[in-house]
Amino acid sequence: MLLDEVVNKQTFARIARHLGGVETSPVAEWTWVIGRILIALACLVGTYLFLDELGVLVIVSIVLGFTMSYSLVLAAVLLSRQYRTALFAGSALDSAVMLTLWLVIIRSLSTTASENDMYLALYPILAIAILRLGWLMGIVFAVVWLGWFGWSTLAYFPADSYAVQQLPLRIVFIAITIGLVSFIVSQFQFARRDELAKRREAEQRLREVSALNRLFREHMQEEHAEELV
Repeated sequence: MLLDEVVNKQTFARIARHLGGVETSPVAEWTWVIGRILIALACLVGTYLFLDELGVLVIVSIVLGFTMSYSLVLAAVLLSRQYRTALFAGSALDSAVMLTLWLVIIRSLSTTASENDMYLALYPILAIAILRLGWLMGIVFAVVWLGWFGWSTLAYFPADSYAVQQLPLRIVFIAITIGLVSFIVSQFQFARRDELAKRREAEQRLREVSALNRLFREHMQEEHAEELV
């Protein structure tokens, strides 16, 4: 059973508030599906142009092919208007793919003598996750990624390498940056939630006034009818 069949719109809104403001829409999900396919194609081309290790080429090709495959499945899900299912299923699958690709690339880079700044890719990955999943789930996502980043660096690079020596400083800078992004996003979402709450309150008062006005008109009509009798 798909998520949209179990969770109605009101329930999802309540869950979203507790999860830090995660939201979705048809436009967002379709944009995400199309963008995912285009990025996978670009990465696939880049892999064949810039990577020459056969094992890495095969693994990356399989992972990216899998990405395009489940993107098409998610497109079918969107055609049935299961937007919340697409959001959470897509986020889970995207995370698994990116964690796998990260491990493959880090392992490949560890065999070269040149230094790399692969960790810089974490900034847009984590920032986008916070914007897409809300600040609370985004922080959880960031903690998982920082742990994966730290473990993969320690597992594949020598202890005296530059990557390992700079690891604590890099984690601190990434954590500070993501913390600031989470704070900004949370403040925006809190302000938006307050605005929506005030709007709902105003609409409720308007409905109450309208109901009272209707009752008053009915009462006046009844009195007028009694006077005619």
